[in-house]
Amino acid sequence: MIYILIALALFGALTVMVGRLNTQGDSANLDDEMAELRTMELLSYMTTAQKVTDQMLMTGTDPGAIDTVIPTGASFNITPHYNKLYHPQGGGLTYRSEIQEDIRTNAAAGWYVQDGTNVGWTLSIAHDLIISALHISENVCTSLNEKLGLATPPVLNNTLAAFFDPGGSDLDLMAANCAACDGYLAACVEDSAGEFGYYLILQNN
Repeated sequence: MIYILIALALFGALTVMVGRLNTQGDSANLDDEMAELRTMELLSYMTTAQKVTDQMLMTGTDPGAIDTVIPTGASFNITPHYNKLYHPQGGGLTYRSEIQEDIRTNAAAGWYVQDGTNVGWTLSIAHDLIISALHISENVCTSLNEKLGLATPPVLNNTLAAFFDPGGSDLDLMAANCAACDGYLAACVEDSAGEFGYYLILQNN
């Protein structure tokens, strides 16, 4: 009888352990699936932004003259509009400032379009038009980079804002600032504060 009770106790403990492992496995799978979903949503909006930019250039907008004024900007409704990225009579890109709440890491998380930074490995030495999703979760960053063949996020020697925030320092993005970024027109990077952000160069002027 004692051996039977011991066996039943061990079986019960094993059942609980297996249950916990299954729950952890389901949670991990859900996290992976959510990261993939958010990855596709980020890429979808960036793909749209790329198409809008290409269309503006094809219809005569001068490279380097694309206006990134947002709908609440003072000059948004002042003509001409053809060169405005977000204006219905220009590029017509839907303006988005916030990213999905479940992948934000701090209050500065969101979409940014920057035209004051030169990227060292583009075709010219002029400023480049860059769209970025900043302060996103590490698992989404990893998912994004997997599609680019990057094993780990390239590391910046400064903050995300210094390179990608229009209100930042407008630092040029050179190989010296991010050696593993060199040559990539898109990548998810990690900054000096441990924050993650994905950038895409829309136009190298």
